[in-house]
Amino acid sequence: MYTPALVLLSTLSATSTADENIRSFHPTRLLTRQDFSKILYRAVDEDAMTFQHLHVYPKARQLRQWRENKVWGDMLQHGWEVAKHRNKNRILRSENNSTSHNSFEVTHTGLDRTHPFLLCSSYPDQSGYVRLQRILSAFNASMSTSQTIYNTEESSCFVVVTTSEVVEQTFGESNPVTGEPQTARTSTGNLMENVTFGPLVDVLKFAAGTPTNILNDDDWIQPLKNIKPSLRSGMTSSKLEQDEQRQHHWTRSFMVDLIPGSNVGMKSGYEGVESIARDIIDNVAAMANVKPTINLDQVRSQRKSIGVEKSLSVTLSTREAFSLTSSTVDLSNMKTRAFRNPDNVWSNALTNGFESDHGCRNMFELIQIRPRGGVDETDNDTNESSISVVGFELFLNVPLVVDEEVVNSSAWNKNCAISLIMGLSVHPLVQTIELARKLELASASGTSNPQWITQSASVNSRPFFDKGLDGSGQVVAVADGGLDRDNCYFRDATSDAGEDSIFGSSWDMTQRKIVNYDNSFADQEEIYMGHGTHVSGIIAGKKSSNGLDEEIGYADGVAPGSKLSFFDMELGANGIEDPGASRLFASFYNSGDGAYIMNGSWGRSYKGVYNSFCRDYDSLLRSTYSNVLFVVSAGNTGIEGIQNPSDCKNTFAVGASLSYGKDIRSREKGIEYLADYSSRGPTYDGRIKPDIVAPGHFILAPNAGKICSTHDIIPSSVELPLNQFFLAQDPNKFGECDGSSVPNVQDSLSAGAGAKYVSGTSMSSPVVAGSASIVRQYFEEGWCGTIRCCGTKGCGVAIKPSGSLLKAILMNGAQPLTGGIQSVPDGDVLRNEPLSEYDSNQGTGRLNLLYSLPLTGENNVGLIIVNDKAIANAAEHNYLIDIDTTNGCNSDLRVTLAWYDAPGAVGCTNCLMNDLDLFVEEVHKSEMFYPNGLSYRDTKNTVERIRIATSDGEQFRIVVHARNFSTNDQRYSLAILGCLANDNKSSSNISSLGLSKQTEYSTEEEAQLVSTKSYACSRTQLFELELTTSNAEHKITWDLIGAAQDNTSIVIMSGPEHSEYEDNKVYYSSACLDPERYVFKILNLGNASFKLSFGGKEILNSQSLENIENAYSLRFRVTSDGFAPIIRNRTRPRLHEAVIAANQDELVR
Repeated sequence: MYTPALVLLSTLSATSTADENIRSFHPTRLLTRQDFSKILYRAVDEDAMTFQHLHVYPKARQLRQWRENKVWGDMLQHGWEVAKHRNKNRILRSENNSTSHNSFEVTHTGLDRTHPFLLCSSYPDQSGYVRLQRILSAFNASMSTSQTIYNTEESSCFVVVTTSEVVEQTFGESNPVTGEPQTARTSTGNLMENVTFGPLVDVLKFAAGTPTNILNDDDWIQPLKNIKPSLRSGMTSSKLEQDEQRQHHWTRSFMVDLIPGSNVGMKSGYEGVESIARDIIDNVAAMANVKPTINLDQVRSQRKSIGVEKSLSVTLSTREAFSLTSSTVDLSNMKTRAFRNPDNVWSNALTNGFESDHGCRNMFELIQIRPRGGVDETDNDTNESSISVVGFELFLNVPLVVDEEVVNSSAWNKNCAISLIMGLSVHPLVQTIELARKLELASASGTSNPQWITQSASVNSRPFFDKGLDGSGQVVAVADGGLDRDNCYFRDATSDAGEDSIFGSSWDMTQRKIVNYDNSFADQEEIYMGHGTHVSGIIAGKKSSNGLDEEIGYADGVAPGSKLSFFDMELGANGIEDPGASRLFASFYNSGDGAYIMNGSWGRSYKGVYNSFCRDYDSLLRSTYSNVLFVVSAGNTGIEGIQNPSDCKNTFAVGASLSYGKDIRSREKGIEYLADYSSRGPTYDGRIKPDIVAPGHFILAPNAGKICSTHDIIPSSVELPLNQFFLAQDPNKFGECDGSSVPNVQDSLSAGAGAKYVSGTSMSSPVVAGSASIVRQYFEEGWCGTIRCCGTKGCGVAIKPSGSLLKAILMNGAQPLTGGIQSVPDGDVLRNEPLSEYDSNQGTGRLNLLYSLPLTGENNVGLIIVNDKAIANAAEHNYLIDIDTTNGCNSDLRVTLAWYDAPGAVGCTNCLMNDLDLFVEEVHKSEMFYPNGLSYRDTKNTVERIRIATSDGEQFRIVVHARNFSTNDQRYSLAILGCLANDNKSSSNISSLGLSKQTEYSTEEEAQLVSTKSYACSRTQLFELELTTSNAEHKITWDLIGAAQDNTSIVIMSGPEHSEYEDNKVYYSSACLDPERYVFKILNLGNASFKLSFGGKEILNSQSLENIENAYSLRFRVTSDGFAPIIRNRTRPRLHEAVIAANQDELVR
């Protein structure tokens, strides 16, 4: 029988010294190549050209597997030797930030001698969070030096930064006789049971496509003949020529993620990240200057001869540090094209890159760094602060004045770029390296149809406009390629003179439309075909010919009452550039006084693979900007895959459906059909994308009729080909507007000088962003109570909705398309690609606000909301609702759960970090319903929806269960819409059983406990605490502690230790307990009271006990039959055992 682990043991290198040989570990402790591929999708999985030695082919499979594991074993050995080398040295930087020095000084004390390791735990019946705590406890490490990269019920994997010495002490050595792992040499017990590990080797840091896309990029190298003669010759060029060269704007960039805890001991914020990045680049540059023959053996020898302290100046060459060019990795038997001779891709890159005479010096001189991330998250249990994402973007630039020598030593030389990523990968602070893809706009080529299609799907019915809901009071942010501010759909007469009250970081809320125009990144001009003008107009455009008096326009936006914040991403005619997620969000958010909805109608292609950009966006949306909804276009690549950032977990991805009437051509079938170019999922890890669809094909939108600066004409210094303008564009036109005749796409794409028919998911995304502003207006104007929406302005309270609640509301009301996918324009319906609900063509369907929100006089539905509520790991929340159709309501029951998940790892194969489950049960029939069209729970998506046809009198229990978290808790939002019984019916009060820690209820309705039965937890396992306060003069502390399998104790849940409970509140907490021993402890009860229940039966009520003022505890055991108290002699006051015994006969059966 072929056993990868045993083959791995036999193939590990034996050339190292005994203390540096990874053979000391039993092979069952080591991650195999197959294990790694299940965790992360990396370049080694995809890149056949540069990693052929790690690919298995059907022919001669067993021999090839042996070879694969031989190289894998050598790579692990090399990684272990590097980690051992790190254990004896420190993280170093070159002196004075100079790339010409080989000597170093210590600057990072927090991570001295450490190395990143991959660890996977399959400890049974535990969440990822608990598995990580066990590992950290064994390593005596902290949350700040760890990151979850994979989390399922079966196993969880982490990057943990520690020393090789700690790894040795924790795992121990294998018994030389039996081969079995010996008992660990530390006092960690069996905390590391079912844990495998491996050093994070350099080649495993390359994200998928990173080496391949460098090699295959035909535009990477710029021939000298394409460069102007004056620039080629080295002559001093004029400013105009330099501008022309900049306009060519060649640039490439790498996204670099740093290991957890890399900022320890450094300056906070971006300044600290930039300092680390510069140290890393200096280190890479210094290694590039080291002779390629310097290997580990020579470093060891020099260390012994000159002493450890003096050997701090000794470092490896890039060739010897990198595993696939190191002399420690034997590739001599690899009969593959790439490794048949020494001139393989990696070796050749170093020979013609770092090791050449030029040493890539121009590349190093022109490198620019942009910090990323730096988002603080705090663990509620340990109160430890960690950084969820820390990294930087590394920009490669080229000189303005060039000759052949300059070209060869610059980033235009692919060998320099590949040498660079090799040097980055061997640095111990680097976790992932990814080639950034170029951004592309997602466009295909007043009485507007998208308004009624998204509000009601009934021709010309705009019920939300009729109720005054048009986005008023809302600001929507747009990041795009310029905006024609004097177009009649944006014009403000007060700014015709070109005043600067809105530019840069200035905001002017008195403006009619554009309250902020951030031109700090780009040039404040609309050159690229009017894209930013189209997008902005679809959201908020409202016609005003004079800039004062508003009128009905043919191209009025979806939310004409809203205003705009605009971030200009375009510089010249080079297309848009990415300013970085942090800068973008900080600009439009304006410290909370700006926009809460942002539209991005652009993307880049990663073919649905989770990437560094997703880590940035997901991290920001989960932490700093959790009240923001980021709406993004899915892309126009059809079946080629969903674009980024629509492939991220916390963004809101929108596909494009067709329109109606005058906005479709003769053979196009209308609003029930999807445009074939609309990008479809699923993502690489199996998530449903897009999330929703909206009209995007042939949308009438404002058009850019001039360069949107303070100039009236095109500056003479800018050369603009005519094909960069849409039809009817007049650059000399001021205040352009739509024409006098009714637009019709079958006649013409233009509608006067200031309006144009446009298509693409770029146009469907702003339709959703504008609709989201209407929903946000609904909540802020008090159309809802704290729990239930009443459907009339002012009938409730003002609510600040979270981004996850907006997402839940919009997806909850989406209607599945009933047509198909049509090839447009004028094409056939694609018979081999049928549409179905929850597929990755349409997600939950087409946006429909009338199915999302109650509107008195327009629909009869009820809506219950839960806005950004916390739930603890392993806890559960239940909601009970009754169905009442006597008022004529005929809606189905719709329940949607949404949450902003923690960021995943680059290339993750299972990117969901915190797994919440949604279930709905019909109480009387005990019939269970699952989300997203499944007959089982969803383990992939961060949005789960259930739709059920209902009948009068039915009762449903809605369960939100915290199945498996990588963190201690998670916030979620919930939308429940349908024929919900009103508050006057005795059985209809919506009730919430809060099963997370310290769930607080301020109203009788909210505090009503409807049932202790849990349908996601067996009746014999449900433990519940109800705590009622009369006054809060005492600091009440309580804990529920369980015994782990290794005889250690684990806190299951607890009350606040340092914060006081509020007066006259009811708090509910609950947990689903596995068979084991437990103790419940409560301290300083004061005038409060509590009640304990198990399996739906009360087991203890503090009011029946005497003298409860001090510490009391209850010990009990959970068995397969239920609850059993543990009674024994005690030396201090305990809970009254007679009360327990009185209920024991009923509880245990």
